[in-house]
Amino acid sequence: MLEDAEVSLAKAVFVYFLGFGFDERNLQKLNVPQCLSSNAVIRSTTYRWSAAEVAAMRPLFGNHPNHLYSVDVISFLRETAEALFD
Repeated sequence: MLEDAEVSLAKAVFVYFLGFGFDERNLQKLNVPQCLSSNAVIRSTTYRWSAAEVAAMRPLFGNHPNHLYSVDVISFLRETAEALFD
């Protein structure tokens, strides 16, 4: 099952981490960011994260553009996700 997720992440142009938390063990299990294609764009929710938590997460994705949204998942889906597909 983890292999399926890694293959899907490798093919994705847009990758969404919603309510993920970015625990190092989970990133290792998914092989993130190594498995991401070079043109992948990352979008993540960071609801109630401190500035220090956000700053620590940003370098995880190296040169991949990463867009952070300080909203809960439902708000992200209602307010942002729809607009991405217009």
